[in-house]
Amino acid sequence: MKTLTAQLTAFDDTTAARLRGMVLLQLLRAGQSAPATALLHLFLLPPATGETRFAIYETRQPAEFALEMPEVISSALAALGDAGGDPRRVEGADEGWRELDAEGDALYLGTGARFASTNPELSCTTIARLVDTTALYLTQAADGQPLIADASNPFVVNDEQVPAKEIAAIGEPPFQLVDSIERSLR
Repeated sequence: MKTLTAQLTAFDDTTAARLRGMVLLQLLRAGQSAPATALLHLFLLPPATGETRFAIYETRQPAEFALEMPEVISSALAALGDAGGDPRRVEGADEGWRELDAEGDALYLGTGARFASTNPELSCTTIARLVDTTALYLTQAADGQPLIADASNPFVVNDEQVPAKEIAAIGEPPFQLVDSIERSLR
């Protein structure tokens, strides 16, 4: 599996911020359509020859979040090992990516987790760690609109630069999960 690590670290600040904004918007769209609790892996599909648009997609890996976090991490890493390190090939992972990326050409961009809310006023919270070490934190209202959209590095949405914010949840077990997996795949 190819990663975007080298390319992303070579981007200038503006290009990297724009990519982070696009990833955040993709997580927002995905949270609106699939707010269920899941372990996520993000990919960037370069444009086909003669095209100018690339796609960002996520694939969901099964994870048993009822277990203690060290067990969740161990189980997720073992499943990735069994799949040759490609989260798209993990047994039980969703296969929707095949419609967009049948050849598996997309570059690994990061790992995240989405947690459905039991609060009727909230839909879900999504966290992620990108291969450039950016942490993302997104909480969506029941109508799918973002209540919180933070990143540990600046991002650009609608040509507006949003400054980096400290993400307090980075030390919490869910981030330990995504960080462990992202490091192993980077």
